[in-house]
Amino acid sequence: MQAIQAAAIELVEARGYDAVSVEEIAMLAEVSPRSVYRHFETKEGVFLWDEGDLPLLEEVATRLAIVPPLEAVRLAVHQLFDGRFDTDRPGMLRRIRLIYSVPELEAAAQRQIDEFRHALAAILASATGRNADDLRIQVVAAAAIGALTVAIQAWAARNGERPFAELVDEGFQILAGGLQL
Repeated sequence: MQAIQAAAIELVEARGYDAVSVEEIAMLAEVSPRSVYRHFETKEGVFLWDEGDLPLLEEVATRLAIVPPLEAVRLAVHQLFDGRFDTDRPGMLRRIRLIYSVPELEAAAQRQIDEFRHALAAILASATGRNADDLRIQVVAAAAIGALTVAIQAWAARNGERPFAELVDEGFQILAGGLQL
């Protein structure tokens, strides 16, 4: 999956998003187009995929038995992503910048963020015995996902020079402090 994603990024950087087909991505990655669709479902999915996304929700669910919701999310992010943004800085920067510079990818990223927020809300609801559409659950899930999204964008905007973990911690400190300016 990483090879397919790397091939897609290479092609799109060279020729532009609209000029690249799934078939060309598959050819460069030396897989069949069917394999690309099986793993990613859509062309946008190739760029949005991150191996840490699904385990993050599982990690949050595990931590909710021990710590409050925002802390569970923050610790889960550290568990799964600490060091990844720094060890693969060039690759992560390329992918994040591409996502936020191609309107189709940015729109798909926003849909994915919304889906992730709903999934997090379901986990929080289950852990607290509340309903997933409870306003508190929705606000906490949206705030946590918002803090993570802003940390990712800030990390890329600063060329990855500040450790991602610091940005995540700062974002969650702002939330815990009641959003005081």
